[in-house]
Amino acid sequence: MKAIRTTLLCLLLATYGNAQKVSVSPVVSAGYSLIKYFNADGSKLETDEGKFPTPAYTRGMALRFSIDLFDWMDLSLQMGVQYTYFDLFIDGDFSMKGYENAPDYTLDWIHMGYEQNLMYFAVLPEFSILPEKQLFVRLGPAVNFPAKDGYLNTGSPSYNPISVIDEDGYHHYGVEDFNPNQSHPYMLLFNIGGQWGTEKLKFLVEGGYIHIPKSKFEKGDYVFSGHYLPSTGFSILQVSVGVNYYFN
Repeated sequence: MKAIRTTLLCLLLATYGNAQKVSVSPVVSAGYSLIKYFNADGSKLETDEGKFPTPAYTRGMALRFSIDLFDWMDLSLQMGVQYTYFDLFIDGDFSMKGYENAPDYTLDWIHMGYEQNLMYFAVLPEFSILPEKQLFVRLGPAVNFPAKDGYLNTGSPSYNPISVIDEDGYHHYGVEDFNPNQSHPYMLLFNIGGQWGTEKLKFLVEGGYIHIPKSKFEKGDYVFSGHYLPSTGFSILQVSVGVNYYFN
């Protein structure tokens, strides 16, 4: 956090003197997130039924500070949260690769949850396509600080929703038998939008895409037999609305 504060201060000091306009924008967002699954070796997983998971409703809010550098470019400093809950019901089985030298196996689960609650910080360049930012594009990376990011047991403590089939037969696990937490340290944001209004206050509308790459697999993520829960990645489409207030 100290490094982020230092970076933010340096950017403000370096650009404020030449800035023509400085603005602040509270924004709320809503849309859908699609979860994707991966083996420990990075290969994408699909069930033997060949069906895609159902997207989950996602929402977020952010506070954005923008500095007008040129007529055609702003720099946005954005802090926000993004929350999604997935009610996972997998139709079909996953063909899993055993971790390290463990044998391959089949993974099947009946009913679990996945909760993702990300706090993030981003420095995003913003490019104007039409004058007065009536149409603009904003894109760049964000650093995540997850409050919660992982699989959940939706039943009682004795509920074992995960079935594993390997050369030794059937095994039944609960979520707590694995390391259910995932690691998504960063994501990529892309927004296209526009704003309209008075000189001081403008109404803001954006359409956005967020790409969260697959989680990094750690050795501690598997149980003694080499079984593990799939790594996850996410694609988010959402609409954002807010206001943009100019200080000068």
